[in-house]
Amino acid sequence: MPARTGPRAPASTSALALAIANSITLTLAFVLASACNESTSSQGTGASTGGNDDAPSSGDDDDDPDGDGSSAAPDTSAPGDASDPDPSDPSSADGLDGGDSDGDGPPPANEPNLPSISGVCPDFFETLAFQDTHDLMFAPDGRTPRSVRLFMDANAMRLDGPLVFYWHGTGGETNEAFAAFGEPAIDMIRAAGGIVAAPTPDPASGTFPWQPVGGNLDHDNILADEILACAIDQVGVDVHRIHSAGFSAGGMHTAAMSVRRAAYLASVISFSGGEFGPVLALDTDPDNLFAGMVVHGGPTDVYGGGVSFQEPSEHYAELLQMSGRFALLCDHGQGHHLPNAPASAMQFLMDHPWGASPSPYENGLPGVFPDGYCVIP
Repeated sequence: MPARTGPRAPASTSALALAIANSITLTLAFVLASACNESTSSQGTGASTGGNDDAPSSGDDDDDPDGDGSSAAPDTSAPGDASDPDPSDPSSADGLDGGDSDGDGPPPANEPNLPSISGVCPDFFETLAFQDTHDLMFAPDGRTPRSVRLFMDANAMRLDGPLVFYWHGTGGETNEAFAAFGEPAIDMIRAAGGIVAAPTPDPASGTFPWQPVGGNLDHDNILADEILACAIDQVGVDVHRIHSAGFSAGGMHTAAMSVRRAAYLASVISFSGGEFGPVLALDTDPDNLFAGMVVHGGPTDVYGGGVSFQEPSEHYAELLQMSGRFALLCDHGQGHHLPNAPASAMQFLMDHPWGASPSPYENGLPGVFPDGYCVIP
């Protein structure tokens, strides 16, 4: 399709946050239906044992070489002790609208520094609203073409919505985004004209899917630049709502990307990833005080029987705070798996657009966060 010829107003941020809150009821209904197929259930601790029967005791399961839990789909159910706020109650103090920075505080001190197209953009074709995905090829600057799954629908053609990158774990695949965020939340992004973009790895990346996990190259971030630039050109993006999240190797990549692409990222989530190298030394925009949700699975969040993700996650949260950024540290206690609280992940991103500093969470977390799950370190 031809390039866009004029700007559009972004989707209402408060309406988007409220829509995601409303989707929590759908999430729980989906969870209850799925629970019939599980042999175990949560016991009110906020950490379900369902869906984790394939977790290796030593992190060296042959079907899951890095302990990502990707040999079976992670349980996406919400914890049994999570409370559901009533979004229609104006007296609710759960902070569901806390991240709507439009008119709620001073404007951002600076604006995102957006990338330019370096290759030939694929056509972002229009689909019926019920169609889930597009698989498009991107080849920035003549590099190896990469397939990227875009979760979007026809609303993207008329609304400028958020763009959320999702980077899967080793042995995972693009639909892992459903486990991380929950299908209702992804549906809300699509309804707002937004896109969830889940790249596939470079075939030459080696054991791990993303750089700099296996080295110090930047080609995955260059791919992200191209996806973003083409999305702006083809369908439009709310440039104050560009986010990244990932699990395991993808969480490590997200931590590194957060500073390498601080020029345009508004907020990020590292699931069982964290900081394994000199992240802050690569900071491209120290003035962008983006927010980070840093999630780990406690002492049993271990890869290969020896590499713990708890300590790197805690270290990454500390580094974010050292740089003046907001960090939320979350321990779901389930080992090396995605947490069973998908609604809270997308809520965090939508509550932290570009320039949302101080964080609306400084005075308390929304009700979609299970009790005791997350703390401000």
